[in-house]
Amino acid sequence: MRLSDFDYELPKELIAQTALPKRSEARLLILDRERQSMAHSTFREMTDYFEKGDVLVLNDTKVLPARLFNRNRNWSAISITMIAGTISGATMASKAKVDAQPQRIPLLPLKDVVVFPRMVLPLLVGRPGSLSAVEESLASGVPLFLCAQKDATVDSPKLEQLHTVGVAANVLQTLRMPDGTMKVVVEGLGRGRLVKIKDRDGVTEATVDPVVEETFEGPESEALMRTALGQFEAYVRQSGRVAPEVVASLRGVTEANALADLLCAYLPLRVEERQELLQLIEVRERFEKLSVLLLRETEMLDIEKKVRERI
Repeated sequence: MRLSDFDYELPKELIAQTALPKRSEARLLILDRERQSMAHSTFREMTDYFEKGDVLVLNDTKVLPARLFNRNRNWSAISITMIAGTISGATMASKAKVDAQPQRIPLLPLKDVVVFPRMVLPLLVGRPGSLSAVEESLASGVPLFLCAQKDATVDSPKLEQLHTVGVAANVLQTLRMPDGTMKVVVEGLGRGRLVKIKDRDGVTEATVDPVVEETFEGPESEALMRTALGQFEAYVRQSGRVAPEVVASLRGVTEANALADLLCAYLPLRVEERQELLQLIEVRERFEKLSVLLLRETEMLDIEKKVRERI
């Protein structure tokens, strides 16, 4: 059986818009498999085609307008309203609306950690408010907002003690530990700007403006990507701190924003430098900063090698 077997012309004038007063007069298409023929009849005459042992299957499904809710790659809320069927294929006419309004999601403040979009990493969560944020995210299905603290010694940071730019993240996996803490594996979705925070039923709720990624394509984009990836490969060869498989996987990344963020995730930088990279919204500036940092790290490796040789 092929999909093309079901491809046929259906004139618009033959598509019923309303139900007939007498449903038994509705048209019925008869397919005779033995004779490989088709015939037109009405539902009133359907029993004439039954034979002993036949099974009648009733399908009472209906096509109803529906709304689908999800989030796009910039983690903005998006709703798709299914409004009508189309003639060709099995698609539905729809209207999509992206909600660019600030999002209210649970806040998970981080100590000495900066998470980037598309980055997957484990976190150890122990503070009561942070545990409540994870549980709220799991229960409601909304992302967490991961935001680095300016001072890691503060247990309950206020708005001014948090960096403005953070990352919305999905919770992929959780594991409760005997001491009451929780190991959480998260995946960064996209950047966001922290507007305000508010305690709500024991959970710190963050109001966040999603940051829309710019599209960066063309010769300049390709040149910056090649340069950064080449520098990263040289760093990996000299340092041995990153598995060669990582470099191989990064070669397959074709989107500038994705490559820039993944390179940021693998570099062993100070928290302040990682936060600075996260706050660079324009991907061109991010690549330029990455190039400077990669050059510095490579030069440091050369110096370390010379020192070891002299000892």
